[in-house]
Amino acid sequence: MPQKMVRKQVYLPSVQEQKLKKFARKNSVTEAEIFRRAIDNYIQEDPLEEDPLLELFGCYDGEEDESLHHDEYVYGQTSKDLR
Repeated sequence: MPQKMVRKQVYLPSVQEQKLKKFARKNSVTEAEIFRRAIDNYIQEDPLEEDPLLELFGCYDGEEDESLHHDEYVYGQTSKDLR
């Protein structure tokens, strides 16, 4: 069953409009289809959507001030002592 379509209006620079029209003619697709495919590709490639590093947030239970005093915890010295 076809999906329900929602009308959207966008503003493009004239250079992009020319490229869009040329691409649509060359590939025998509608301009709207190009937008749909571009949106699907853009959203699919969103690095924040499936970044495995994001799973690490909240998994470490350490000192609350580590971001402020990391030199002391890592090196056993304050940042002033390291200079």
